[in-house]
Amino acid sequence: MQGEEAVQHATIVLEDMPFTRDAVAAVGYHYQAAGSVVQSLEDQLKSATERLTQAEEQSAKVGSRAELLEARAGSLRFAEKRITQFEEKLAQLDKVEEELGRSIETLIAR
Repeated sequence: MQGEEAVQHATIVLEDMPFTRDAVAAVGYHYQAAGSVVQSLEDQLKSATERLTQAEEQSAKVGSRAELLEARAGSLRFAEKRITQFEEKLAQLDKVEEELGRSIETLIAR
């Protein structure tokens, strides 16, 4: 009896074999497709990470340049203030010079 059961079992397995082969082939195909998708996603992640790193580096450079420009702008504001003070003093000197000229003319006229 055991021999007959073994033959029946073998027959069933063999009859199911084409389906099993097809199923294994389908699973293999899907496994390869999933592997390709995973590889593609890893490549995209690597590329995005590299671009992010580049963007961070550029952002740091822009930040440094902005700080430098702000410092220069502060220096220019200070220089502009000093120039304005100088112009005011020059205007005062012009008035004093005019007054001295009139005073000298008045002294000479006496």
